[in-house]
Amino acid sequence: MNEIMTTAVSQLFTINRSSHCKFFKNSSQLNESKIDIPMGRQSTASLNGVGGNEQLAANAAEWVHTQGRKFLEDSTTRLQIDTKRYTHRDIVITQLSIDELNRVKKNVKNELKKYDQTFKCLFFKEPGKPEKEPLRPLYMYYKKLK
Repeated sequence: MNEIMTTAVSQLFTINRSSHCKFFKNSSQLNESKIDIPMGRQSTASLNGVGGNEQLAANAAEWVHTQGRKFLEDSTTRLQIDTKRYTHRDIVITQLSIDELNRVKKNVKNELKKYDQTFKCLFFKEPGKPEKEPLRPLYMYYKKLK
């Protein structure tokens, strides 16, 4: 709810999309860790031209291929998890307390939200299933935590 309110209020008081993204980048609603959210490479004016949508789609696919995997690696390091062995700090998640499981689950969910917000700020759309594919191990880990 805080994230929705932050987004709505910031859009009221910012001039354009890049100002809004800068505000959101500095928002404390994206978890406690301070990851740099890259800003968009293209202005909205360039998106209105001929071929803008195709170029944006190509850039999105390239970004997902290169930065998606990097984001996954950074997230697993930050969260201290192993998505292949389903461990947190070298402890199997089935041996964690309920409070610890809830904390880890919340942190993983926040990492997934960060990826979505980063993608949205860069490409002005919500990421679809193909754009989320590099994070599949993190989604599977999150599902296992539930």
